[in-house]
Amino acid sequence: MASTVSLEGVQKAFLFPFEGKDRGTKLLLGAAINFANFFIPLVPSVLILGYAGQIMKAVIRRDEDPAMPEWTDWGAFFGDGIRLAGVAFLYSLPGILVTIFGYLVMVVLGFGFNMLGGMLSVNLNQSGTLNPGPMLLSFAASMGMTFFGMFCMMIGFLLMLAAILIYPAAMGNMIARGSFAGAFRFREWWPLFKANLGGYLVAFFLTLGLGMMMLFMIQILYVSVVLCFLLPFVGSLLGYFMILSSYTLFAVAYRDAQRRLGATPA
Repeated sequence: MASTVSLEGVQKAFLFPFEGKDRGTKLLLGAAINFANFFIPLVPSVLILGYAGQIMKAVIRRDEDPAMPEWTDWGAFFGDGIRLAGVAFLYSLPGILVTIFGYLVMVVLGFGFNMLGGMLSVNLNQSGTLNPGPMLLSFAASMGMTFFGMFCMMIGFLLMLAAILIYPAAMGNMIARGSFAGAFRFREWWPLFKANLGGYLVAFFLTLGLGMMMLFMIQILYVSVVLCFLLPFVGSLLGYFMILSSYTLFAVAYRDAQRRLGATPA
């Protein structure tokens, strides 16, 4: 039987990039494509996502253990990468918009009322009269807009966090159904998400831990005078490895949910 989100499954998700035929070539080619992000915007990232999407297809649709495909079907990599990036963007969009709205309220209106209070203060001093009411009102409005903006930004952050948590299930359903719209069929993937909530949380926290380890390693290289020149190359390889492992864990979590509900791979 293929692996699950267990100790064996985690080991396979982390070790499969170093197994199989031509593993070294596949790793170096993927790292080189990831390194190209320093010179070419978006396209290399889309290809890396699409490559991870092909691994997910094997896990979800054919119920296989993860394996590194050949770097040959560039059209499929690009198409799958565009769809995966599109799903991530659309699920993150509400949180992004609320955060931007909160920032604009805090900066524009909060700063604007504060400036108005300053102008009133200057006018009052010039006229020689003392009427602090308008100045206090503008100050209160400035503080109110600042706190309201901060509240909206906090809500936006929570929305983006929720999107990160549910995005893997939606992404898995898109891969399973072979349709971009599958990511937004809530009635299809929500039962799967609930059926294997523990598996998704394990995958999420493992991905988070892997990201923290990667940042720690990059920091070590950054502060090293001798090894800092390796930073772009090592960072590209680590980033490529992180995408492969995390997306594989999410695919295994989706497949495990199908098994728990007695569903067959799509």
